Amino acid sequence: MKRLIILCLLLLSGCSGGGFQSVSQVIPEGKPAEKEIMDAHVKIYSVAGSTDGVVFLADQRDKWIVTEASVFRDHPKTLVLTSEGQQVEGELQAFNIEKNIAIVHIRNSAETKAIEQEDQQFLEDMLKSDKLTSEDRYRLHEAFKVGDAPKKYDMTVLEDYEKSTFTYNPDAIEHFILTFNTAFNQYVKNGDFSLIETYILPDLLKEALQKEEARLLIEDMKITEIGQSGFEWVVKGETASYAITYKVNRVNGRFYVTSIFIDK
Repeated sequence: MKRLIILCLLLLSGCSGGGFQSVSQVIPEGKPAEKEIMDAHVKIYSVAGSTDGVVFLADQRDKWIVTEASVFRDHPKTLVLTSEGQQVEGELQAFNIEKNIAIVHIRNSAETKAIEQEDQQFLEDMLKSDKLTSEDRYRLHEAFKVGDAPKKYDMTVLEDYEKSTFTYNPDAIEHFILTFNTAFNQYVKNGDFSLIETYILPDLLKEALQKEEARLLIEDMKITEIGQSGFEWVVKGETASYAITYKVNRVNGRFYVTSIFIDK
């Protein structure tokens, strides 16, 4: 009995003397760390240069930025510097070279502020491009409004980025150019522009090739060089009378001639 009484006294003294801690003692005091907040405006750096960008869509850690396509001239990845000082890798998602607009994806845990006035000005400056149609401008105005939270934006002028954009097969490009030349010679002979229309991307080039002075037969051309310059491939060739240089782009898996220069 004495042993039992002594044991009970020891247990009671342990409880009263701080042998066990309360919940408030175990959990440290203080508020949880506040979540970081980043501005919609970011800086983008690449091997081709630097520019600004604006976060237009945020879904937890995933964020999408609208920026200029020119910074992706040589590589599909960039470094994105956010307003809270984080440096994260950005990867190209979609772009339009001619209109110089691109969408970049990043992953960042910070919450994103609504688009502010200076961000809107950046977007307005992008709208000044004469490459944008009135429909493009309307879509941009609807998508980006001062004070609105970033939201999804569907812009039909953008093309999905393909990894093959930054790689090339010289044989495939040579075959494309020779096929284009065959179609072009048929157009020169019979005047049916539809024979080459699907090979050409910019409207300005289409207009130029329909002029009488541009209707020149390309006969017995030998390709002397095929090289890549950012988004474009440069193909050089020679005939008996002149040298010719093509610029070729790939969009949605198809090659297009974007420029032709003849040096007589």
